Amino acid sequence: MITNKRLKELASDGCADGPLEVQDLAAELLKLRRKGLPTSAKKGHPDTRKFTDFFMAAWKDRFGDDYHFQGAKDGKAAQTILKASGSLSKAQETVQRYMEDDDRFVVSNGHTLAILASKINAYRGSHGDDAVSGRNDPDPDEAWRVLSGQRETG
Repeated sequence: MITNKRLKELASDGCADGPLEVQDLAAELLKLRRKGLPTSAKKGHPDTRKFTDFFMAAWKDRFGDDYHFQGAKDGKAAQTILKASGSLSKAQETVQRYMEDDDRFVVSNGHTLAILASKINAYRGSHGDDAVSGRNDPDPDEAWRVLSGQRETG
């Protein structure tokens, strides 16, 4: 793997016996690394980059701001989601369900890729609709009655 130090050298000096495009490419890679964006999908699932681009666009649509991609952590989460989903299109459907979920835990933690990966089974397939509809999030009053032994019969 090429180091950031070497990228800086290539970006400023180019390559003595190489084309000028090397200088531009090195500068672009350095920018991507600084932003924390994935620079390659060579390892793992071949659709990782397409999937992360889709996720980041969906996140921006929902929240109106750029998603801060957390390098290896989010890359690994993306690969987990792709593997569990079986295809890019199914993984994208999973993201759409996830972005529609207003579960307090998910919302308070920012709808991250890592959380989606950890809760992947809740959003996959037809049962993923339960997560979005809120049917898995009990009514707080009913939960209190159950916990306090005052469940209504009726």
